[in-house]
Amino acid sequence: MVGIPNGMLAMLATSMKAAQNWVSRNVSEYIYGRVHIRYFSIGNEPFSETDNGSFLQTTFPALQNIQGALIKAGLSSQVKVTIPLNADVYQSSSRRPSDGDFRADIHDLVLTIVKFLSDNAAPFTVNIYPFISLYGDPNFPVDYAFFEGKSVPVIDGTTNYTNMFDANHDTLIWALKKNGYGDLPIIVGEIGWPTDGDMNANTQYAQRFNQGFMNHILINEDEKSIRPGNFERHRMFSISTRNGASSSLQSASTIQGWLQVQAMLVPMLTARALVIWMYEATLNMHSIATTRRMTKTERNKYQQYQITKQDGDNEN
Repeated sequence: MVGIPNGMLAMLATSMKAAQNWVSRNVSEYIYGRVHIRYFSIGNEPFSETDNGSFLQTTFPALQNIQGALIKAGLSSQVKVTIPLNADVYQSSSRRPSDGDFRADIHDLVLTIVKFLSDNAAPFTVNIYPFISLYGDPNFPVDYAFFEGKSVPVIDGTTNYTNMFDANHDTLIWALKKNGYGDLPIIVGEIGWPTDGDMNANTQYAQRFNQGFMNHILINEDEKSIRPGNFERHRMFSISTRNGASSSLQSASTIQGWLQVQAMLVPMLTARALVIWMYEATLNMHSIATTRRMTKTERNKYQQYQITKQDGDNEN
């Protein structure tokens, strides 16, 4: 997955030429260099309540222009556009997922985007952080953020929810189903647990959550949701190692957003735990080509593609 930052949404929303140039430089060239790119993310959590509506007017037009640029480049069948949205774009009027719907203030906008994604065979991407529920509510049951099934279940019809992730995920499914898009593919773009900045942000809880999540999602995955069989595995991000040491970790020390902090200042998961987690996270995944420079043959092929595309542009 490649993507554009929120700060570029306005430019790409107002200029198809800018969208075409961005796709050419950051997608077409790498695909011709044999990099496997499946998704193009338009911003990241642009409708989060903490952004106070800063990107409400530019996100959908940017999505349309990038899709148009992918079509013009002949890549729309293999690279799908998506918008990674925060889980606060939907909510339940009760604790039951079946009462889920999209937030009232952005309801029509989200449905416009959902229809566009559906029309283009593209997925809905959501970032789910059970930690945030615990962080924002002192009365939130701690065990409900994890996966051991120790919490008092939330009962919704015939379904019992013993963890926040499943309940949150199914709230989204119900919101989509309620609005006529129950079959839209869903990608969980981000999930994790911070190690610093809050009383519940520590390595013990991070390891408990991360390992619990991997065990939970990889074992009998079709039993975890009201819509089974729709999980798509992807590699994680935000933990990187160099010579066995983490270069950066996430901190939850500000309510406005997560901070990057120097790893030497905070505790981290042990190397063994991290290796086990990374190994389990990549089970059954398709390999992703390493980004590299194009060979001479590949560059000639790409240049020929550019000439052909330019001839087509001139004809139009």
